[in-house]
Amino acid sequence: MALPRHALAPILLTLLAAALLYRSITSFTSSDQRAAQCRMAWMSPSYVRIPGVPSKLAGKYSLWLYREVGWDGDETPSGIPVLFIPGNAGSFKQVRSIAAEAARQFYDVPFRPNKDLVEQGGLSLDFWAIEMNEEFTAFHAPTLVEQAQFSLDSMHHILSLYEAHPRPSSQPSPSSVIVLAHSMGGIVARHIPLLPSYSPSLIQHIVTLSTPHLLPPVTFSRPLSRLYANLPPPSEHNITLVSISGSSADTTLASDYTYLPGSLSVYSPAIPGVWTAVGHQVIVWCDQLRRVVARALLESVDATRPSGLKGATARMGVWARALGAEPHLLGHQQQTRDLSRTGSIHTSLDAYHVRSFEYSSYPLDPHPPHIDMLNPPPPNTRFTVLTTLPNATPLARHKSFSAPPPPLLELYACADALYASCRLLPWTTCEILPRSGGDGKDWPGKEGVDEREVMSHFVADLEGRREGEKLVLLHSGTERKERKGWLEAGYTPKDAEIVHTTTTLGVLLRPVQLLPPSPAPLPLRTHIRLPNALASSLLVYKITSTSSSCPAAFNPNESPLFAPLLRHSTLSPHAHEHVFYPSLPRTVQIHSHAASAPFLPNQARGIALDLWIPLMPEGCRALEELTITLDVRASAGTLVLRYRMAVVGFALLVLVLVLRVQLEAYDAGQPLHSFPTALSRFTTSHFPKLLALSSALPLVQSFLSPVFPFLLTLLLGNTEAFFWLLLPAFVIVGYGLVVVSWLAFAGLVQGASRVLRLVDRRQEGRASHSFPRSSAPTPLRTHRHVAAMTLLVLLVLTFVPYQFAYLVAFAIHLLATVRAASACTSSDKGSNDRYHLYLTLLLLFAWVLPLPAPVLVVWVRNLAAHSWWTPFGADHNVLAVLPFLLFVEAATSGKMLSRSSYPWHGRAMSALLLAFAAYALVFGARYTYGLYDFANVLVAWLLLRQSGWLERLGKNGVPAVEHRAGDGKSGGTG
Repeated sequence: MALPRHALAPILLTLLAAALLYRSITSFTSSDQRAAQCRMAWMSPSYVRIPGVPSKLAGKYSLWLYREVGWDGDETPSGIPVLFIPGNAGSFKQVRSIAAEAARQFYDVPFRPNKDLVEQGGLSLDFWAIEMNEEFTAFHAPTLVEQAQFSLDSMHHILSLYEAHPRPSSQPSPSSVIVLAHSMGGIVARHIPLLPSYSPSLIQHIVTLSTPHLLPPVTFSRPLSRLYANLPPPSEHNITLVSISGSSADTTLASDYTYLPGSLSVYSPAIPGVWTAVGHQVIVWCDQLRRVVARALLESVDATRPSGLKGATARMGVWARALGAEPHLLGHQQQTRDLSRTGSIHTSLDAYHVRSFEYSSYPLDPHPPHIDMLNPPPPNTRFTVLTTLPNATPLARHKSFSAPPPPLLELYACADALYASCRLLPWTTCEILPRSGGDGKDWPGKEGVDEREVMSHFVADLEGRREGEKLVLLHSGTERKERKGWLEAGYTPKDAEIVHTTTTLGVLLRPVQLLPPSPAPLPLRTHIRLPNALASSLLVYKITSTSSSCPAAFNPNESPLFAPLLRHSTLSPHAHEHVFYPSLPRTVQIHSHAASAPFLPNQARGIALDLWIPLMPEGCRALEELTITLDVRASAGTLVLRYRMAVVGFALLVLVLVLRVQLEAYDAGQPLHSFPTALSRFTTSHFPKLLALSSALPLVQSFLSPVFPFLLTLLLGNTEAFFWLLLPAFVIVGYGLVVVSWLAFAGLVQGASRVLRLVDRRQEGRASHSFPRSSAPTPLRTHRHVAAMTLLVLLVLTFVPYQFAYLVAFAIHLLATVRAASACTSSDKGSNDRYHLYLTLLLLFAWVLPLPAPVLVVWVRNLAAHSWWTPFGADHNVLAVLPFLLFVEAATSGKMLSRSSYPWHGRAMSALLLAFAAYALVFGARYTYGLYDFANVLVAWLLLRQSGWLERLGKNGVPAVEHRAGDGKSGGTG
């Protein structure tokens, strides 16, 4: 395996590729974006298997009913059905966390339902779950369709069980089933309405957890891609859908593709009381999240309706408020009120220490109500309050299902000095924020966020205030006398916004200071925008803050009531995504998912930040600086999850171009170059052109994509010119992977061939283990090979998937390459040519192997979970593997390609290889499955040349080419 001369460039490129891969992988595995925790969920589970599902798949899958021990009743269905569909390699037992919480929320004590829920038409939830034997639905479309069919059959059976048990006349038997699905189970649920036996309105509501709605998780399967393309929007079948995603903590699937236009899509860090990213498996048991999901499911029920659900608008309003996509409902407030006898009245000077912008902060005592008279508002301002009053705690901790109580904080405009005639000014904003305090290093903590530790943010626009009216703030005290809190309030200019016009390139080149120079005062809440910066799932920004150096910041008597709080919001019309970063100053990373992602149209542009900052003495500010810069290292880590399949295409791109160099020299009469020789020649003559092309194509794509939207699916799926260097970087990575794979397989083959030679020396008849000098096979060998190939073809047609036959072909060719290496001699150039060609094709076969491998994994898993005779939706297309089988059969006989005697043979081969490379470069990242088809056609063409059929075809009057022995060297045995 000695490297030829001029090997410096391949070595440097391989080292560069290794550095790029190392940087991306280490960044991905150590990213702070994934550091998220949740509180463990506890339950008392029991599972009842339900027999009798009328389905031809009943022997493969099964239906189960969950019961929470000590809370739920017996196995008689008496509530509203909820069907849980697990995801890829998931279990039916994953239903237990949400089901247990729903039971404990519905019953105040065991077997005693919550009175408020019952009065609102509520009913308990019966959680059914399907056992799919942990099948890999992410890899195999036929398996996904089978699961959809069994799920549909199970729904019909579930509804029939309700009809068999009488219910009160006020509670009709349910006619629909709520679907709760995890991961690929959501795609199973969305496929159900397409099945012939589906009944309209059988499904009216679907809740998905970490489901990749927009793109399949792997790009190796053409049937799965077609299934995705045929999925209709849920609204087409009158289905409402809620999609909840785990955001950056999900390292199994990119959360970029979990939202769905037309649905309610929310990322977990935006959900009140959750406020943190959760992992792909964690999302089904995260205690903070399951409380929200269980409550929203219960509040969606209306047992008086045949469907068992509230109307679409009403139930989506329930989910929107629960997940933070809409403001929380405030209790009924009196529109007019006499405040002259309500508590004690404090003047603004007595109650507040007035700051700039008429801001005031003070601790609240627990005593009942008092009134604060506010200074007259400056023009064009809003009234803003940030408080720890427990008037809007997250729904995750609400124990009561009754109507929400009136807020403990109310703003009135009073026309007289005695406050006897006061009008309510409604709050236009009511937000729940996580409590911000301490140093924030351990936030959100080992068990996630404590949803009881919150702050409430109120905003009133003051548009209803009339001239001369006085503003009065009424707070009614806390519900618990032992609890104290604080309040900061004041007037905020309506245009309190900081805009930076810098671009992403500017943020990359140097940090951008987001705040005005200290000690310029800031309002309680400041909105910061960078409209020209890219918000992409491939970019991670780093925000660094520094604390105040003002002596008052360290004075306990004047210390701020809370630490600065930052929120990053993604401005997407299809998803609700924002992330909180409490307890500044510290370094945080911000990352978007729903704004822009590979192969998806841009939904939003720009970075939006909200900063809540406490008040301090004049001349001081809680934060001296707040800077943003592009985190290149963290951004490199985002590539791993989004382009992990694309490396196959770029490796095949380099590999087929190296094979082209070998075959062009061979057809010119030279000995077939060894792989390192051909690689070196390709590197010096063709690779610079490839890099230039891969650098130019993204720029062309960026320029033309507004006119031709389909260009978004090409290359790496990015239409922003900022990412133009990604494509050549991936080409370099593909180059390095090819070199590493050559070193691995060449070392394996050479080592095995030495062992084979050692065995040959101890046996007589060396020729029995090496290739015969003549390519003509013996009759006995021919009969055996024909019988073996015939049997394998019959198995593909009847039982095994063609992917298994490909694995057999790969193994046979590996053995043929070992035998070719053992037969190499320095005097026999033909044996050297054979080995060099076989080794290159072995690399080609190895890089094609990941394409059929997922289906092969599903098939093996099916055999392990069931019997050999269990139906499996395999692909029995024998033409997809026949060229590989015939070629490796000929290779075992030592056949070698004949040199082209006709010019069009060589040109056709060169054009085929160039087309293969072009597809790998342009389409390989998104439509990776097409690479297998190109490899199949390439091997078929090589088989035609190997069999001599092309030579016979060439006898049509086209003059043959006379080959002369060239001066080219084989470059050693590689």
